Amino acid sequence: VLLLWLVVSLASALEITLLHTVSLRVALVESLARLVPWLVMTVGIILVSSKYTLDRANWKRSIWIYLAAFALSLAVVGAFAYFGPPPPLFSGQISAGVLPWSQHSRSMAFLVLSRVTLQIPTFWGLVAVAQAIRFYEREHLRGLREAELHSRLAEARLHALQLQLNPHFLFNTLNSVASLVHDSPATAEKMIEALSELLRLALNTSDRQRVTLREELHFLDHYLLIEHIRFGSRLRVETLISEAVLDDVVPALILQPLVENAVK
Repeated sequence: VLLLWLVVSLASALEITLLHTVSLRVALVESLARLVPWLVMTVGIILVSSKYTLDRANWKRSIWIYLAAFALSLAVVGAFAYFGPPPPLFSGQISAGVLPWSQHSRSMAFLVLSRVTLQIPTFWGLVAVAQAIRFYEREHLRGLREAELHSRLAEARLHALQLQLNPHFLFNTLNSVASLVHDSPATAEKMIEALSELLRLALNTSDRQRVTLREELHFLDHYLLIEHIRFGSRLRVETLISEAVLDDVVPALILQPLVENAVK
């Protein structure tokens, strides 16, 4: 805010110097005196805009706050114009005694009125900028919250999928072991070993929502090994996987339901 009004003061001083042939120092002092109240009022406008928004739901209540702040700003600007240092040319006329008292009063009234009139668009322009920044911040925060909610929802779904899949593996495989334990004990033993390794991998990734594709495929290999034992030569699996994607991160257990459905 300070830098903004310093730049405006310098531009105003240069304009006064070029139009009225006064020194830059005098013009800069006059410009700074005219814009000093706006240093405080700009901060006030920002604070009011951060608390009272002019959106569809709140504008009827907030507009009275802004009108009160607008009236206060006009009073402050008018007071600074009346009691502050006059413009260079006007000050020179007063010191030289050119203006009689009646003209001096009218000139002061004109000066106050012109300052107040010129500051009306300044006030509402600052309000518009502050409101635009406020709306941008709200939309930005809303977008961040929505993204966070979507991420949490996806993680919750993945966690629910893991809770469903782990017992699913166990029940199907145990049923197969039960059917093989008498007819083919060696095959049943091989299936139990594959199941134990599968459960170990599942436990190692139970607290992780994302794994590398290499880990996901390693888990899938053990699942397919169990299915190979169940179906024998009836099941044929072909894989075509690029080495370049093995280290990419994917949601845990994202491929297992697809492979399971393909087997079915």
